[in-house]
Amino acid sequence: MTGFVKGETGPDLTGRQPHSNGSEDIFDLLALIWSERWTMALSVLGALVLAATCAFYLVEPVYRSETKLVLKPDSETVSGLRGGGLMSEISAINTQIEVLNSHQMMRDLVLQLNLIEDPEFNPPAQPLLSISSVPTKKSDMLDATAENVAQAVTIRNVRNSYVLTVSTSSRNAEKSVKIANTLANIYVQKQIDAKQQDIAKSVDWLTQRIAALEQEIERQNTAAQAVNASIIAAEAEDFARRISDTETRLSTLSQEQNRLYQQSQTLRPDGLGAENNKTEPNDAIKREMDRTKRQVATLKNSLDQLKVEYSKKISALSRLQKIEHEARASELLLQTFLSRLKEITHRRGLQADSQIISFATTGTKIAPRPARMALVAGLAGSVLGIFIVFFRRYSRSSIPTAAQLEHATDSPVLGHLPQVPIRGRHRLVDYLADTPKSPLAEAARNLRTSLLMLQAHEPPKIVLVTSSVPDEGKTTTAIALAQNLAGLGRSVLLIEADIRRLSFQDYFDKNPNGGLVAALNENNLTSNLIQKDARIGVDILMGEHSARSAADLFASPEFNDLLQGLKDTYDHILIDSPPVLAVPDARVIGQSADAILLTVAPASTTREQVQRALREFSSVNLRVTGLVMSDLWNKNAANSSTYGVYSQYYAT
Repeated sequence: MTGFVKGETGPDLTGRQPHSNGSEDIFDLLALIWSERWTMALSVLGALVLAATCAFYLVEPVYRSETKLVLKPDSETVSGLRGGGLMSEISAINTQIEVLNSHQMMRDLVLQLNLIEDPEFNPPAQPLLSISSVPTKKSDMLDATAENVAQAVTIRNVRNSYVLTVSTSSRNAEKSVKIANTLANIYVQKQIDAKQQDIAKSVDWLTQRIAALEQEIERQNTAAQAVNASIIAAEAEDFARRISDTETRLSTLSQEQNRLYQQSQTLRPDGLGAENNKTEPNDAIKREMDRTKRQVATLKNSLDQLKVEYSKKISALSRLQKIEHEARASELLLQTFLSRLKEITHRRGLQADSQIISFATTGTKIAPRPARMALVAGLAGSVLGIFIVFFRRYSRSSIPTAAQLEHATDSPVLGHLPQVPIRGRHRLVDYLADTPKSPLAEAARNLRTSLLMLQAHEPPKIVLVTSSVPDEGKTTTAIALAQNLAGLGRSVLLIEADIRRLSFQDYFDKNPNGGLVAALNENNLTSNLIQKDARIGVDILMGEHSARSAADLFASPEFNDLLQGLKDTYDHILIDSPPVLAVPDARVIGQSADAILLTVAPASTTREQVQRALREFSSVNLRVTGLVMSDLWNKNAANSSTYGVYSQYYAT
């Protein structure tokens, strides 16, 4: 809305920037809202109706189902070779949440429930949907469907527990239940399958190790059987004894050999050298020495052989002991593996590391929620209503006061006519006649008093009522003022000089005998051209279309003579003229007027328009007697800077 205060070229009519009055007192605000309670009620009601329409007719319902899983933080590892249990730390729980949300899990869910054929999760499955811009490969469609399903699945951990909640949403309640339960079952089954695979791998490994140990033990037993431990031990002991005896005999023979050698030395002559004494020991001693020498050599050779054989027996005995030790160790390891194999075989039927503790049974409707939507709509409607109330208050507060209008125009404000509570202009005269104490009638009395008191020594007889632009309430002002002047017992004539528009026919019955133009053409005002409206006690001279220019018509001597003649008949003559910015008629008629009233609609007329209207009168040496503020119809006037919007006045 183009407000009077903001205008076209300035912030307000007074030329001052609008300013805030400060924060309102809370009670004043509540009073303001209460005064606009019907606006608030309609705003809230409209929001509630819109919310109800969306909730029950436009928005498709969504259902949610929940399945609960519990993790087992104390699960054992599979065969001690691979960690198969779930850790109790938060990181382990978050890991399982990511596993449940994984793309592969969603693919398995889509395949198991054949969701690729479901239009909710795979829009290309809709028969009427064009597939020009959607995936055509089955793998791509599967991935796209899995992503859509993932958006409908929410996994969360119940605070301070090992419980996971699998929530799924769908437009179908049964489908949401099936998706939640199937996803939980796939998760548990994958854990069982993984554990079975681990157990199978462990069994295979243990079986291979056991077979290898059995072969090793058999080989070791065969090797041990090839060697008699008791015989080897006895032979080693016998060799040790024989070595000892041989060493004793060798020592004895060495002593005997030394004795014979000493004896042979004593048989040589004293003092004779060997070169002079060629006598050798007797043959007996020599033979004895040779025999002893041969025996010593034989014993040494036998001793060496005995030591070699003894070493072999000792080595064989050590090797046998090692084989027996390895055999015992292999048998112990074999027993351990057999025990573990039996234990793992028993664990093939164990449960997974998680368990479903609560299956989804029925889907809960989560959207739309009428109660929540109604609450939000009520709040939104209240906010909107408050905004409308404050906007209307701001709009009203932007309208200048009489003092501001007087300050901006240097013209007095003689009255302020309120809005008319009627529908249609044709009801105005009846309204004035039927409600003499209405706000409009009282405002018209104030205007009448101000006008008459302004020139108390010589009250104006001819009063021109005009405006800057159309639809500012000038005709209503003229009619209301004429009624109130007639209320003083005075004779009043109301002339329609806006002959281009001819709006009097909306208020009064049309005179078939003619009107203003006929009176000017005949140069004689006959009684049949003036009709009296008994409702308000005012004589009416209707306007007529003229072949002549309206400005020329009103500038003619005939018009001036007509007014002078009427002044002798009537106490007051009110002339309703065209807007001053539209056509020059008002300035021409003003030359014959005793007073000029300029009607101003502050809610729609701009500052520039009012100032231009005042300048138009000033240009022909006329001064506006006073301004009349009008909220009568509260319509927006066009704010163009040209006369194009007033073209209706130039049509005739």
